[in-house]
Amino acid sequence: MLKKIQRATASSPEGTRGLVRGVLACAAQNIAFMLPTSLLYALVRDLMAGGAAGRTAFYVCGCVACFALIRHYCRRCELKWYDTEGGGHVHDYTYRTDTVYPTCINAGYTEHFCACGESYRDGYIPALGHDYVNGVCSRCGNTEGSCDGGANCPSKPYHDVDTGRWYHEGIDYAIAHGLMNGVGNGMFEPESSMTRAMLVTVLWRYAGSPAGWENPFTDVLNGSWFTQAVAWAAENGIVNGVGNNKFEPDSNITREQMAAILFRYAAKSGFDTSARGNLDQYPDRGDVSGYAVEPLSWAVAEGLIKGTDNGNGILLDPQGNATRAQVATIIMRFIRTAAGK
Repeated sequence: MLKKIQRATASSPEGTRGLVRGVLACAAQNIAFMLPTSLLYALVRDLMAGGAAGRTAFYVCGCVACFALIRHYCRRCELKWYDTEGGGHVHDYTYRTDTVYPTCINAGYTEHFCACGESYRDGYIPALGHDYVNGVCSRCGNTEGSCDGGANCPSKPYHDVDTGRWYHEGIDYAIAHGLMNGVGNGMFEPESSMTRAMLVTVLWRYAGSPAGWENPFTDVLNGSWFTQAVAWAAENGIVNGVGNNKFEPDSNITREQMAAILFRYAAKSGFDTSARGNLDQYPDRGDVSGYAVEPLSWAVAEGLIKGTDNGNGILLDPQGNATRAQVATIIMRFIRTAAGK
């Protein structure tokens, strides 16, 4: 375990505060550690005062020999230190108190924290509920009749979906219609990139999840969650491989690739794909690949793709990766508009 500070010297170059330098050594691994001046100063200060816990202080490197030590925090500087004495850590929940105020759909509460990170909640206040005035909530701006992110919201199980963001309706739609699922651990990952396998699976589900297709790709394992979706899309000319009998299912899909796949799917399904929009309205029109000009023009005309704001104006961003939130929203628009023609 770590020895006590081997050497400590103090100097006051500014004449206002002593600066401490020292070395900590781990006897178990024979490793020496040099700590930042500010942390060593705080540690030696507390040692000279008997320590905030009144025990001998150690710093832990993380080796097996150090794991048995009891962790503590200094309330003034949040420096961690450890000891081998006493019966263990006793929570003190006066370290920090946070108040979360109630909203239209979520209850309020007070959360009390111990310096070790443990906490408990009390003082619950029920959700306020909406106060609709002329169809709009005076508190949160929710439109009467639309999803408010409450208990019945399809996105509710996913703690990383912000129901106040632009993508809320699209994600709700994709989840409610069984087109998209979360990625595990209560997460949807709306800002993560969509993969090629994910996109064709969404379309496959919308088509009714037809089975019985032969997988032509060597990098698509039989029995994977996307195998039948990829095989179906390839058989019907909706997607192409990348050469050498490969599909690259885990590669991210760009926005122009997404438009091309949707365009092919719409055409193969007999939907009207004759509409064309003006791509010249976007400053990055020149970044569009030749094969994607027609699909993107169609997608813009149908209102499926409306551009993305990067802070410098609205761009097509054709080479940018399509996010899961973007795909959910675009699929919703496609089903409601283009697919309904």
